Amino acid sequence: RVVGLMGGRISVESGAGHGSTFSFTLRLQEVSKGLPGTPPAARQSLHGRRVLIVEDNATSLRILSDMARNWGMEPLPAVSPEIALARLSHAEKVDVAIIDQSLPGTTGLALAQSIRELSDRTSLPMVLLSGLGRRENTAGQFHAVITKPVKPSQLFNALVEIFWRRDGGTAAPGPAR
Repeated sequence: RVVGLMGGRISVESGAGHGSTFSFTLRLQEVSKGLPGTPPAARQSLHGRRVLIVEDNATSLRILSDMARNWGMEPLPAVSPEIALARLSHAEKVDVAIIDQSLPGTTGLALAQSIRELSDRTSLPMVLLSGLGRRENTAGQFHAVITKPVKPSQLFNALVEIFWRRDGGTAAPGPAR
């Protein structure tokens, strides 16, 4: 019924002892890139931005890097706080940092404090990734706190909020705070 209501067709092929195959076709509209209600200028505010991603889980790090790349950003992955601090200490240009709360040997909050102690990084915008059900007291160190597992729309909105506002745009809808 759902397929029919959507103007599609459904079919079935079945053979005794071979099972059944169901298939359907639908005509759908193409969805433009970006999130609904997000002005194109807001998405453009992410292009070319370098994002330091500090995450010790290889799969999560890859997913976050892919998200950033899909939004036109340049991800700078770091699997440990030491690698992140080394990148920042060697004057690598970074526009924003995404930091996991649970890191080996330290916390995201402690890493953020270490980053703030670097003389040229005191105003670096940061996003904290927090475990589900945990309420973090970030003492104003982070522009946004996002619960894991990370929803792309929440991270996108948080990043747009940081850069579009800084560049003179209007606040993005639904910031992830």
